[in-house]
Amino acid sequence: MKLIVLIGPPGSGKTTWCIDNGFGYIRISQDVNGGDRKRTMSMFQMHVDGKYDIVLDRCNISKKQRSEWIKIAKEAGYTIEAVQLVVPREVCVERMMTREGHETIPNTMDPDKMEDIVRSFNKDLETPTLDEGFSKITIMRND
Repeated sequence: MKLIVLIGPPGSGKTTWCIDNGFGYIRISQDVNGGDRKRTMSMFQMHVDGKYDIVLDRCNISKKQRSEWIKIAKEAGYTIEAVQLVVPREVCVERMMTREGHETIPNTMDPDKMEDIVRSFNKDLETPTLDEGFSKITIMRND
């Protein structure tokens, strides 16, 4: 069983990564759950209990945020990998402005607000490390 933890700000391409690389994995997305972390955690736990391969599609910007998901998966015997998507802020904002039907950040939002969101995420971002419990860390750059 494997868990892939995606890491990156809104607009960095996490969901696109899932579409392109997540075949055979259950995608757990906090955005699909309207930003509801509790509901997302419940779905995650259900799929861990079912021993599915999972890709966690949420920003996961800090070690603290990632630790609870990792702990649950580790206790269930999962191998855990991180994929961090590093994308310039302006590219993230451009993507956010053009994507249709996003559940938590609509493309009708003020672009300055979008930029503030991405800036805030990038400011608080902690680069993943192996000591968090990852067996592998992949950094994907789009600069």
